[in-house]
Amino acid sequence: MFRAADPNGQFMVFSVCPGRWYGYRVNLSLAELAGGEYNTFVGKFMFLLSGRGRMDIKKLNTNDYNNWIKEQLSLLAEPKFQQFTAKLLPGVTDILGVRLPLLRQMAKQLAKGDWKAYLSHALDSSYEEIMLQGMALGYAKGGLQEKREYLQAFIPKINNWSVCDSACSAIKLAEQQPEEFWDFLMPYLDSKKEFQVRFVLVQLLDYYVNAAYLGRVLDAVQQAGQGGYYANMAQAWAVSICYREFPEETLPFLKENSLNDFTHNKAIQKITESLKVPEEKKEIARRMKRQGGKMGHPSRRQICFDCPLRHNFFP
Repeated sequence: MFRAADPNGQFMVFSVCPGRWYGYRVNLSLAELAGGEYNTFVGKFMFLLSGRGRMDIKKLNTNDYNNWIKEQLSLLAEPKFQQFTAKLLPGVTDILGVRLPLLRQMAKQLAKGDWKAYLSHALDSSYEEIMLQGMALGYAKGGLQEKREYLQAFIPKINNWSVCDSACSAIKLAEQQPEEFWDFLMPYLDSKKEFQVRFVLVQLLDYYVNAAYLGRVLDAVQQAGQGGYYANMAQAWAVSICYREFPEETLPFLKENSLNDFTHNKAIQKITESLKVPEEKKEIARRMKRQGGKMGHPSRRQICFDCPLRHNFFP
């Protein structure tokens, strides 16, 4: 195993396993590195990749899945990371403190086995266990017809932006069956549940901002009726991505829409903070800002949506 630093001060960890290379970007501060967090994280990551952390997925029964998950989460949990995550997710309880890359590795293993049996009996006793369900559902092989009932069971469990956005990054049915999955998503847009609406919006901004769907995406963003903070933020995020990719086509929407002032102005803020929008396009967007439009931020932590960590930390 060896490591190399990139220009941003992050570290790439490489390991040669039998017949396979693994590389992972470790996002740790210099203070964390000096404090030993680097060695702790890498040790847990390599444990999960090793024979000790892997399992013969085909030999497990329903109870074994949950027992294995409990055991692995207990081994991989970090108290300091639990405290860090809890600050990012106000109101979310039962956080163990397992890093997302480790959860992804566990989810990929679960997806290789009888994922239907696992999801049918999966436990919801911690934030990480719910996160694993969304990830495994995304990594499992199969189309919408095969996954529909499991999606319908999982989506109501989403109760924070981290599970929502991480699940969206794994569930890529929109790439395989865009029209069918669009039809599946649309009823959730009218949900009274904040994170069900956010799930739809993040799916749209992740997979549907293209020439074929742009107009429908903007209509859907405007149609979303849930007024919660995290749904509003996803609306703003989606508008900013549309403008970034299709500024001329999105400009009429910025000029006239029915979004509340907070969401409209937040979309403009995200456009102007983007590293991928030309300055002249940012200046045009700035002129569309409305007066007022304030809303309290639950956690006070914000991060630019162009950051590569957006699926980990963007609210």
